Amino acid sequence: MITGAQIRGGRAMLRWSAVTLAANSKLARTTILRAEMEDGVPGITQANLHAIQSTMEAAGVVFLPDGFVGLVPQSQGYTPSGGITAKKVAKDA
Repeated sequence: MITGAQIRGGRAMLRWSAVTLAANSKLARTTILRAEMEDGVPGITQANLHAIQSTMEAAGVVFLPDGFVGLVPQSQGYTPSGGITAKKVAKDA
């Protein structure tokens, strides 16, 4: 499962506002903000968490193990050997 910290990090990489993510995932802005308030797994429904994750993945975000978030450049396809910009999302931030 993805974490609130990963959602914040992925949204920052996309340069999306909470309003943009909400509109693209067909959720309320308050649901996005509530999910991002927690560093761990957000206390929102599984359906809403899945909507956030699938929307961000469709835009190029890759949720990696151990709290990492990556972004596949839109001009490149995903390749397991590289092409991903990744950064560790601070869990205490």
